[in-house]
Amino acid sequence: MGSEMKFKEKDRIIASQIYIEKYSEKESPCTQEPDSGLCEAAIPRYYYDKNEGKCKEFLWGGCDGAVPFVNMDVCKNSCEKYK
Repeated sequence: MGSEMKFKEKDRIIASQIYIEKYSEKESPCTQEPDSGLCEAAIPRYYYDKNEGKCKEFLWGGCDGAVPFVNMDVCKNSCEKYK
């Protein structure tokens, strides 16, 4: 089971690297400002704060808006190069 977890983590890191390389810095999720949208569901989502050089949580309303990342690990793995 431990090797299965390592494999899944490795896949997640590779997927996030492919995703981030697909976009220019202008379009990158690492440069997107979070936008909670119009709904009020308060779902935890994540974005990269370039000023502080780290990923942070914000509450997404559940519709519309901008949600750069759905979990902290993908945010960290994707945006590490922007530090």
